[in-house]
Amino acid sequence: MRSSARVLCLAFALGACSNAHDSVGATFPAGGGLYGSYQDTGLASWYGEELSGNRTASGEAFDPGAMTAAHRTLPLGSFVEVTSVETGRSILVRINDRGPGRKDRMIDLSRAAAHLLGTDGRQIARVRIRAIIPTMQDASLLRAGKAAAARMPAFTQAASFDALTVQPRWRSA
Repeated sequence: MRSSARVLCLAFALGACSNAHDSVGATFPAGGGLYGSYQDTGLASWYGEELSGNRTASGEAFDPGAMTAAHRTLPLGSFVEVTSVETGRSILVRINDRGPGRKDRMIDLSRAAAHLLGTDGRQIARVRIRAIIPTMQDASLLRAGKAAAARMPAFTQAASFDALTVQPRWRSA
């Protein structure tokens, strides 16, 4: 009986956390866990030197040159792949802060992240974000504030897969 009550309390707690996301297109796994299969599409903005040195929600000082981002609900310390819908360019960032402050935006990128994504020339950009579990090397680089290995654009991955499809040389009668 005690373990059933604990499971029920945990389920309510996880449910309360996962409902905080405003975006209609967000997808969550059936088991109630948020991080593992999170993906969404929406608007991204970025912030830079004006907040340099301020404390983030994770307790570390904000570094506009680091590959970090702010998200309302994803766990602090988690990693996401951010893809520009316009260009198909993808980067990896570590979630270390809460935000964005505006409800119409889904994620706030650091200046360095926005620059690598190619979106720092404008205030907002349409992006797709997807929670990932990075390689050990990428995780180490991101924790150090550095860029992870270059990501292939989504449309290039699809084109590459189609190119590998082998057509049979013979036809059956």
